[in-house]
Amino acid sequence: MKKLIDILTVKSFLLFQTLFFTAYQTIAAESCSENAIPIISSWTHTANPDQSLLFIGDLFPLDSEINFEGSDNAHFSGKTQWVDKTHILVTLPNSIKKDIYSLRIGKDNCWSIPVFINAPELWWNYPAIPKPNEKVRLFGRNLAYLENSHPAVYLQSTDHPEISKWINASVQNQYALTFKWPNDITSGQWQIRVATASKVQRGWSDPLVIEVNPAVNEVINKIQVSNIADLLNTISQLSHTKDKTEIHLAAGAYELGKTLFIPENIQLVGAGKEKTILKIVKDLHSIKGLVGEGLPFSKGIEQSPIELYNIGSVAKTAILVAGSNSGLSNLALIGNKSTQIGISISGTVKNPLHNIKLSEIKISHLSKKGVELSLEAILARYVHGLEIKDSTLYGNGAAIFLEHISDSAIVNNQVTGLSEGVIYTREGIVKHCIIEGNTYLPTQVENLSGVRAIYMSTQYGSVYENYIANNKGAHFHPPKGTEQDRGEAILIESSLSHPYYGTPAKVGNNFIVLPDKEVDWQALNNKEKRGTLPSGYFIIVVSGRGQGQIRQVLSLEDRTLHLSKPWVVNPDENSIIVISEAVYRNLILNNKISDSLSGIQLWITGADNIIAGNELSDTKREGILLYGELGRKPSEFKLNPKQDDLSYPFGNLHRAGYNSGIGVSYFNEVHNNKVINSKIGISIAVDDFRTRVGGIAFPISVGNKVWNNQIDTTSKEGITVGLRGSPVGSIKNKGYSLLGNIIEQNIVKNIPKTYNSDMRSQASVLRENIFYLKSKELLKNIKESELPILNLKDSISIQENNIIK
Repeated sequence: MKKLIDILTVKSFLLFQTLFFTAYQTIAAESCSENAIPIISSWTHTANPDQSLLFIGDLFPLDSEINFEGSDNAHFSGKTQWVDKTHILVTLPNSIKKDIYSLRIGKDNCWSIPVFINAPELWWNYPAIPKPNEKVRLFGRNLAYLENSHPAVYLQSTDHPEISKWINASVQNQYALTFKWPNDITSGQWQIRVATASKVQRGWSDPLVIEVNPAVNEVINKIQVSNIADLLNTISQLSHTKDKTEIHLAAGAYELGKTLFIPENIQLVGAGKEKTILKIVKDLHSIKGLVGEGLPFSKGIEQSPIELYNIGSVAKTAILVAGSNSGLSNLALIGNKSTQIGISISGTVKNPLHNIKLSEIKISHLSKKGVELSLEAILARYVHGLEIKDSTLYGNGAAIFLEHISDSAIVNNQVTGLSEGVIYTREGIVKHCIIEGNTYLPTQVENLSGVRAIYMSTQYGSVYENYIANNKGAHFHPPKGTEQDRGEAILIESSLSHPYYGTPAKVGNNFIVLPDKEVDWQALNNKEKRGTLPSGYFIIVVSGRGQGQIRQVLSLEDRTLHLSKPWVVNPDENSIIVISEAVYRNLILNNKISDSLSGIQLWITGADNIIAGNELSDTKREGILLYGELGRKPSEFKLNPKQDDLSYPFGNLHRAGYNSGIGVSYFNEVHNNKVINSKIGISIAVDDFRTRVGGIAFPISVGNKVWNNQIDTTSKEGITVGLRGSPVGSIKNKGYSLLGNIIEQNIVKNIPKTYNSDMRSQASVLRENIFYLKSKELLKNIKESELPILNLKDSISIQENNIIK
């Protein structure tokens, strides 16, 4: 995009944005009483022509009108499918063009403040702190939504707004852009925006704020060595240097009799992973402080993972990266029977490591035994800015085991392993990570495989804003001879805990205050134990004013939680909130994986995740599963921050766990995927304890949207919406666990059953799907207008223009 918009235009846009919303607020205030103005708190953010949207808010008239305005200033109304005071389902006309729209809800002279659909949303960037002339990647939603759009990046100094710059961006897909960071950007705080349309008021993202460091002319010293004695001596001499140094090790085979330490600012560079070979030849000594988890499996016997805690746990590792700004490249590592971990990168809560680079490495022949230890090719703990690329990694546990990782890239590797996950994240926060272009190799152990290709699971934090794309592989199952309910291609989950559940004492635009003495945060001051940090929690509004909103906690100050961004609509003193870990804004795109127990699962909790363009074949259960849960009554939770407790999972702790808790499934998008040969193609589901005890106060699964997917060959339904794994409660227990989930324009082939929505699902939208049954005999039993749906008497199911053949 050329410089369509100069600085004056940008200022005009910002002025327009202010006046635009101020004007509507003024009109609304003058036209009707304050307690009658409709409000919109959360909504479907993407909708093509002839698709549906869910809006959540308050004070919606039962005869509401929905007014849309496009970039050409043309106005039109959507079709209201279902409405109550706080929810509206709307379908766009087929005749409109694909565009970014503003919309208002109301009637007569009383209208809500406008919101936008299909507008660009900028979520995060990589790397976190760009360097001059470095390629920067931007991630978000609808960054290139408009066809033939040419998005541009606008940079503006926060400290000096008069300084700004336009840069052309390259489109990777609808969710990812790239551009080159300029070499003349000054240090300080900068804002990044994406512009995708000439009508700037509709085509701009909100700003993403980053810190830019002063430009430094980096000098890297280079030293050549050709034998192991010189290598060890050079590393020893440089162990306290502040200068960055590359030690180049010549081609050849080198024997190591002990763990090789790589200190701060040292990069070990070989002549190539087939030319420079490090071989472990002696029994290694154990090193404290390395976590072990995710045991391998013996043939036909499951050895359940044993949790080890950071303090006092030991492992034998061939190479230990012990300082920041360091790494290895262009070499091979061959282990022996004592080599449990190939390369360990071990920071701590107090002292995380930064900027670790591993590339063109081959790791193999690790130990097959580790009674209380995982057997990873690479283990990384508490690292910001980790890069593992173009490497071949054979792990007898995980190929790559990550704990508390951010701003990192795991790219273009060939990997294999036998653990719970071949690429396996565990324990702490996982954010702003790229897992892309990795290929899964057959294991070196006959008839055994890794249980999952990618397993992003945390005990002490959330999994949010990661990019998981273009990975491929096959054969992910539990060990033979075991009856384990595991074996997903990609599984993302968090072990939930809820420091607070209830109503807030006070709410501001970007903060929330908890009631006095409700939460004991002092436990987190004990740095000798791991726990979910405040920044690992999210605040979710599950009921009342502001329902459907989710905000990350940035910091804690006494009883005040400061938030990542302002509320659209502030919750009030009657709103019900829950503080929880979350799976949030992950982009899962264009992965191709076959032969697994299940395909892609968002387990227990997930909001605003996008699953698109994936190809999943030969899954014995669901191809794609969006799963929410309330596994206990809220009164049963102990409401404190989560920390280590050796009685887990048997103790009655404050944590809810991996399979229980208040785990919402909000506004996830699933589109343009292929699911071939599965039990159920795509499932939106909950396991709701409340259906057994009665009384459903709020829905758990809300506003998920499934469209334009291809499903071919299932043993049961093509698509389901409803309960999974729980007995259906008494029909006298009023309420719905699922609400406003949208299934549209999918093609489902070679199936015995079409679709099912059970009695706990309210206002499911089923439109313009094409179902091809396996036989004409099955077709005789189903009328075109009657899909198998079991509902409560007062529930609504919206069905339009579905075709059954």
